Amino acid sequence: MAAKEDLRVQRTRKLLSDTLLDMMETESIEHISVMDLCNLAMINRGTFYKHFEDKYALLGFALEELKRDLYADFSKNNSYEDTPQAAVRSFFATAIRFFFGNSHRIANVIKNNMCGKVITAIEESIATSLSNLILRYTDRYTLKIPLPIISQFLAGGLVTTALWCIGNDKMDSYEEYLAYLDYGCLNPLFDEKHM
Repeated sequence: MAAKEDLRVQRTRKLLSDTLLDMMETESIEHISVMDLCNLAMINRGTFYKHFEDKYALLGFALEELKRDLYADFSKNNSYEDTPQAAVRSFFATAIRFFFGNSHRIANVIKNNMCGKVITAIEESIATSLSNLILRYTDRYTLKIPLPIISQFLAGGLVTTALWCIGNDKMDSYEEYLAYLDYGCLNPLFDEKHM
């Protein structure tokens, strides 16, 4: 019986998440009310509050769902890389492919939600993912810069570049963006340990 309840909880959260992202394609999260969200999802308001404290907690969940999709794609297409530079490059490649593959939806959500909370939530989510990825290499590589700074710097660069692309209609091929990573911005961040 518990598994059945878990499945219902998962479905309810997914429905609310998808509904919020659908609504954010056309309007800012500040203008979306919990009541309107519940009406569109055909869910009782009390049910919403059983799962989420507020719409920003739901946004955090929705972003984690997107990140999970991104990581599933990353795990499926990438094996364990030899160097942190290769791993970060591979992560960026997957993120950029994911972004381009979902560009219409993501672009609309971002265009309509340029508020600090949404952008900060996206950057924090990516920074956490990058930190976890880079930590796998600290037994063999020394970080020249503290991990929180590296992960925030890279996450901010990825998000800012994506926002610039959306704002300037620069939706060229993702291969072009990946080529820029090879100009050496990653190599100076890590030193291989000599044992």
